[in-house]
Amino acid sequence: MDISLKWLSKYVDISEYSPKELADKITVCGVEVEDIKYLAQGSNLIIGEVLECSSHPDSDHLHVTKVNIGSDILQIVCGAPNVAKGQKVIVALPNAYLPAKDITIQKGVIRGIESNGMICSLVELGVDKKYLTEEQCNGIEVLSNDAKVGDTNPLGYLGLDDVIFELKPTPNRGDVLSVESFSYELAACINKKVKNVREDIKFDNLVPSSFEVDSKTPSCHLFSIKGVRDVKIKESPKWLKEYLNGCSIRSINNIVDIGNYVMLLTGQPLHMYDADKISSHKFVVRDDFDCDYVALDDTTYHIEKGDIVITHNDNISCIGGIMGGKNSEVSNDTKNVAIEAAIFDSIQVRKTSIRLDLISDSSTRFVRGIDESRNAYALDLAAKLLVELADAKIVEETVTFGNPIVNSKPISLTLNRVNGLLGTNFTMKDVKDVFDRLAFENKLEKDTLIVTPPSYRKDIFDTEDLVEEVIRLKGFDNLVSTYPITSNVGSLTHLQKGRKLIRYFLLSQGIDEAYSYSLIHNDMKDDFLSMSFQKEDDVVLLHPLTEDHKYFRKGLLSSLLKAYNYNYYHENNDVKLFEISNVYTMNSEHELLSILLGGKKLNLEWNEKENQDYNFYHIKGLVTSILEKLGINENRYSLVRIEEDNKDFHIGASCYIKTGNTIWGVIGMVHPNMLKKYDVLNCAVCEIDLRYLLDIKSSMNKFVPLSNLPSTSRDIALVIDENIDSDKIIRTIKKNSNGLVSKAYVFDEYKGEHVGSGKKSLAIHIVYHSDKETLKDSMVNPIHENILLALNKEFGAKLRS
Repeated sequence: MDISLKWLSKYVDISEYSPKELADKITVCGVEVEDIKYLAQGSNLIIGEVLECSSHPDSDHLHVTKVNIGSDILQIVCGAPNVAKGQKVIVALPNAYLPAKDITIQKGVIRGIESNGMICSLVELGVDKKYLTEEQCNGIEVLSNDAKVGDTNPLGYLGLDDVIFELKPTPNRGDVLSVESFSYELAACINKKVKNVREDIKFDNLVPSSFEVDSKTPSCHLFSIKGVRDVKIKESPKWLKEYLNGCSIRSINNIVDIGNYVMLLTGQPLHMYDADKISSHKFVVRDDFDCDYVALDDTTYHIEKGDIVITHNDNISCIGGIMGGKNSEVSNDTKNVAIEAAIFDSIQVRKTSIRLDLISDSSTRFVRGIDESRNAYALDLAAKLLVELADAKIVEETVTFGNPIVNSKPISLTLNRVNGLLGTNFTMKDVKDVFDRLAFENKLEKDTLIVTPPSYRKDIFDTEDLVEEVIRLKGFDNLVSTYPITSNVGSLTHLQKGRKLIRYFLLSQGIDEAYSYSLIHNDMKDDFLSMSFQKEDDVVLLHPLTEDHKYFRKGLLSSLLKAYNYNYYHENNDVKLFEISNVYTMNSEHELLSILLGGKKLNLEWNEKENQDYNFYHIKGLVTSILEKLGINENRYSLVRIEEDNKDFHIGASCYIKTGNTIWGVIGMVHPNMLKKYDVLNCAVCEIDLRYLLDIKSSMNKFVPLSNLPSTSRDIALVIDENIDSDKIIRTIKKNSNGLVSKAYVFDEYKGEHVGSGKKSLAIHIVYHSDKETLKDSMVNPIHENILLALNKEFGAKLRS
């Protein structure tokens, strides 16, 4: 929020502080001043009058002028197209510095003519173009006839001598968005008193209201309307425009400006309706519409059920707390207005404004919380200003639905609690002084200070909040730095060791670690969910910043595919990524490891025949290596082919990792439909429940010396049902070998007419080896026969003839 120092100085004496000193004090007290801006800047400026103006003899666009500055008459060469004799102008004298252009004005000669200064435009003085007309942007500023020649404060004459603080309050400090409330904050920061902000407002001859109000939604428990008749639309007075400019709001007309002024002062947003344009004098607040609506910015927005709207005869006139409608806007022909002041549910206003991408000054205030006690005062103040500045003739009584909810409950605070939490030695006098400075009502009863926060401080709920007020006002330098006392010796947990081993191994393989958002879009939340916990309900944010970040992810693969897509469209087609991160469901939290190998393993431009895409075996080999490093024996898990209707993984090249009936991982190639959805190339992926993996019983890897005894091998071709996994065959071979099979693997698979329908042939190489003796055929043959019998019994496997 931008706030005017000139406006603040009306309520708090800040004369002894420079803007920089003031900003530092406010920031130290907890409200960050992000930037200090000036409406206009320039040194050595003066008001002058153009006595003569003639064309430059050596230019078709320059003019030679004589300017009276009171103490002297200066010759100045000017290039503005609108300069003319008799004008009152702003003159930058020699040695003047203009920060907006970063130039210092010097005496000089321009095309043979001496020039002793510069006649300025407001743009050159740093005024934002949004406040200026096209003529002002393209030429010098022409002052009114009442401007005094020789006045050395032309910026003050124009009301441009204001300094703007750009505040960045924390989300719980909605009070900072009100000049009235922030005046108390400022006064507390510099230990000053606040001059009376409120003024007594009384109306003579109020007439009964011509309006009715009602609310059909719990999202609006307070809704008030005040009618004001016979207003005149005209330009706002200078003081009002200056205050608005000082808060970075452009003046429009007196009616609109009054609404903005009251909102800035009190923090209560108002909305002005043209009472003659609305179809009924009955205002009804609802949240059950589903239609399109044209707002004041001429944009059509889609209203959904839940959005708060103000209606007349079932026609929408305003999006509650966000923006009014084109069908009821105040125009130059407006004669009668209805002023709205309401309290809308902050959660719903935020949801609607984010969904519509429509963040307004009003919605910002509703989201952070409104002081409901100011509702009636804001309406009365607006009506009073309409009488004074818009010549309103008739003011109606306020008609209201509901009652304001003001919760300012006393909170007990003891000195022991303050010093116990902060580790300080403050006295009760120190503590009481803080709340006196903040203008919090307080009363000392024995050893307890009873503090009642004002209604605008919606961030104060309990004792700890009061303690925070004490330390931020007394200064954080009062906190003593201490080291924690502990007898624990630091060491890594089993989980940390496993995580570290995996991370370093993957990095050593040239795989980059990725970090991605835990929040994802609805379109991604149901992709790549293979493990049982991932079937649990999603965690959904009630108030997401954007629809793209609404759901907590239950897996990591969709995020890695999105990262691959980003790399792909930045001409990095071959990507290796892994991520270790927590995922969440409504019932549990899990830590996952996900790996993605995308594009080509080899991409040799000089030898395309050797180029190789990543495939199932690359990702499987990587996972197997991780398990071996963790000391997890292959007997403790099995690889199971995925179901045929799996939408995420390629059916012929993907499998689950299981222990018993628990699926704790998945390996495979991404389904072509998913490649199309995420717009990426072929890729192999895996996802593993890391905590489950590291809880699997493992054995330490031991060094085994190389054997000097020979091994013997046999090749067999088995005919089995095609739905039997080769992994099960290998396990059975090793299980029935009395420990003599050191290695067994498939080296060929055949399906076709020679083995029959529904069958396949597996060619398996079996290596027999003993560390104790040289194996002879007489020792190997019985074991080999035993293996064949076990395969036949368990799988119906037969040797292929």
